[in-house]
Amino acid sequence: MVYDIFISYKRKSLATANNLYYRLITRGYSAFFDLEEMRRDNFNAQLLNYIENAKDVFVLLEEGSLDACKHDNWEDDWFCKEILHALKNKKNIIPVLLGDYKMPIEEFFPEELKDLSLKNAPEFSFYYFEEYLNKLIEKGYITSTAQNRKQAVSFFKFYSDENCQVFKDGKLVCCLEGMSDEPYYLPISRKGEYRFKCIFDFGKILIKDSVIDNGEEKIEHIKKMRTKFKLNVKILYFLCGLLFVLNVVIIYYNLTLEKENEKPHNTEIEMDKMQELFNKNVEVDIKE
Repeated sequence: MVYDIFISYKRKSLATANNLYYRLITRGYSAFFDLEEMRRDNFNAQLLNYIENAKDVFVLLEEGSLDACKHDNWEDDWFCKEILHALKNKKNIIPVLLGDYKMPIEEFFPEELKDLSLKNAPEFSFYYFEEYLNKLIEKGYITSTAQNRKQAVSFFKFYSDENCQVFKDGKLVCCLEGMSDEPYYLPISRKGEYRFKCIFDFGKILIKDSVIDNGEEKIEHIKKMRTKFKLNVKILYFLCGLLFVLNVVIIYYNLTLEKENEKPHNTEIEMDKMQELFNKNVEVDIKE
């Protein structure tokens, strides 16, 4: 498979990279976007082939993206490897600077990556994404040509209340950040029924079935799950509270019982009075 556009990014830029991919695909461009979690040795070699065959390479940069360049072993970082491979193959590199990030000066980079500092593009704004792409096309920053598709691409638009990973046919297809305002766009090649396995950070698994039509953009909201662990915690809190109340009742009962034991019984008091009265009567009889 050959792609005209390759999107290179660090995991922290995942949401923007995925959004860029969605917008390029819907405009008719052939673009490649992968999940960092999917990478293996063989797959990484394939990535380099995708770069070699691409015309344009988008490089998403934000604070911390190029931290590997500060160390001698920067070549171990796959993001830097992708940039280096694009530079060596003289690809048209389009830097996308996120969050007011500024392109570092030439001296910041290792010798092999210094040419990246010379690359430029219009200022990026997430809120004006379409306008940004329009500028790239109008001013010739994108050299690839969009194609008229015979069949519109379908997309699942995933939202999630919790951080989770989504698998299709045993393959990781997207990573979702809980409560994100932006969806994760998952392209689907054909209409039909699909089953997704969602694995949450706390280990809970949810199976979600869905049906999509050609050219449809379908929203899938993965809702927050009530786990048995959370339920057990609530029960534990209730039992602890109940135990506390029982302990208070028992302590109060014991204190009351102790006070009662300290008092003389009524029968003993009556006997003492009768004995005292008897003694007085005896004394009177003696005197008489």
